[in-house]
Amino acid sequence: MIHNFTTRRKYNYFRWSLKIDYRNGKTSHCRVFSVLVLLSLLLIPCHPVQSAQETHSITAFAPLFYATREKPFEYSYYALFSVFNIYKKPEAFSVRLSPLVSYTRRTKHNATRKTFSCLWPLITSKSTFYPDKQNYYSRAVLFPLALSQKKITPFTYFTIKQFIPFYFSSNQGNGRSYIVLFPFFWWGKDVRVFIPFYSPRRQSFFGIFPFCGKFKGLWGRDKIQFFLWPLLTLSEKDHVQSIHFPWPFLGIYRGKGGSGAKCWPLLGFLRRPNLSTKAYFLWPLGHYRYIIDPSTGVVKEKIKSFLPLYLSIDKNKYHLRYYFPVYGREETPKRISTSYFFPLFTTSYFPEQKDRERRILGFLLRWRRGKAQRKIYEFFPLFKKDTDPHRARSYIMFPVYTYKLDRDKHIEFRRHYLVPFVISRQKIWLSYQNEKEKQLVIVPFFGSLHSREGESLFRVFWPLWYTTAEPVEENFAPLWTVFERRKDAMGNIDVTAFWHIFSYHRKTKKVCWEINPFLFRYKTSDNEREFELLGGLLGYRKQFNQRIFKILYFPIKIP
Repeated sequence: MIHNFTTRRKYNYFRWSLKIDYRNGKTSHCRVFSVLVLLSLLLIPCHPVQSAQETHSITAFAPLFYATREKPFEYSYYALFSVFNIYKKPEAFSVRLSPLVSYTRRTKHNATRKTFSCLWPLITSKSTFYPDKQNYYSRAVLFPLALSQKKITPFTYFTIKQFIPFYFSSNQGNGRSYIVLFPFFWWGKDVRVFIPFYSPRRQSFFGIFPFCGKFKGLWGRDKIQFFLWPLLTLSEKDHVQSIHFPWPFLGIYRGKGGSGAKCWPLLGFLRRPNLSTKAYFLWPLGHYRYIIDPSTGVVKEKIKSFLPLYLSIDKNKYHLRYYFPVYGREETPKRISTSYFFPLFTTSYFPEQKDRERRILGFLLRWRRGKAQRKIYEFFPLFKKDTDPHRARSYIMFPVYTYKLDRDKHIEFRRHYLVPFVISRQKIWLSYQNEKEKQLVIVPFFGSLHSREGESLFRVFWPLWYTTAEPVEENFAPLWTVFERRKDAMGNIDVTAFWHIFSYHRKTKKVCWEINPFLFRYKTSDNEREFELLGGLLGYRKQFNQRIFKILYFPIKIP
């Protein structure tokens, strides 16, 4: 069925196609892009509406401008060698001005995800919303200075904002929050802090630096107070109070938990009866630590050192004796190592595997053999071979070529890297009929990706060292892609070359290919042939048994 649109109907048809769906079903016109399309329509008549399963161009001045439509509400616009792109489908919408600005919205697995970037990676924003679960996640970054992050669920409320190095704040719900104007103002109530310091447990604090402040649960202390820092600092841990005046040079320890004193860095000690004794002299050279397990009365840890000449450690099942540089011995349940004139020669014995490993000059020359199946031969940086039944590591002229293998009962994962030219990865699911996932990139020539579900991507060129990176794909890949072939799990194929000058589509046994250089256009599919000069100045079209000639952009139907 061939439709001849009047001029008015033609412009109404394209007026709909120029609306851009942004949020909540609202529409607005892209004025700049509208002008470009309408100017092209002065020369190019609309093509007839075809099968909903067939992808075809509706306007073609490739590579300056190219537009396609699959269904009444699915379309794509490309302009200026794909620098500007609009893509619309029911489950996805995107606008890109590569590599400056991009916006994408996708709906998948009952979740709506939105991404925005401007001069990536300087300004980026991501958000995900699950309507059924009422879950919302967002993250905005001004790299490397600012961050804003939010997580909202029916049971959780969490936000964090920071502008490094001056401002840090967080709201963790139920009245728990903190704010830091570094380094002058500190306030927090029953919160866990991540930046500018980390607290493993919830705590409260207040401080106006350097005048006064009170912190709880930070830096390994139960409580810390300061007045005119560093002139006077008070802290408490395990019922032992410490007073420093000024910190960290002079201090005393007192309380029912223990007592001691220090004159840093010359001498310091702290003794806790029946628990521990800690001391140092000429810090950091000399240390002594003696810790007893209060439940059993057994020595849990004992350390003596005068660095770098002598070091002795006894901690649980770990034992170390080191007399620099003549002799050293280290014992653990899995390894016993002895070194002579370190790092000249080291030998290690592994009791479980009954293997022995030897090293010369540290990691430069290493070999390992024994009754177990693991074997190591290494001469850094020339070559290495490390193999056992579940893994393998090899390299030649490190880091030029490296090889890694990991294997278990279900998955085998192989990686080859030839820096900076080749990335090859292959993952095999041994328990699922040997399903494979392959990735091969040869920089800067091409990249080939194959998913487990049967989807694939082949592209020429591939100038960067990566395999999968969504921001790079959105902002930069359209600029250097001169050839691309995509295949989905259903076997449908889309091929484009030279920024849509050539395109090929195969969907559900229907084939369509087009040549769209600037001066002429040729298209062929199963039941259709079409040729145009100068966007329709002269043209011929045949569909089934119907023929149409175009003269001066006007269609003439031939019976």
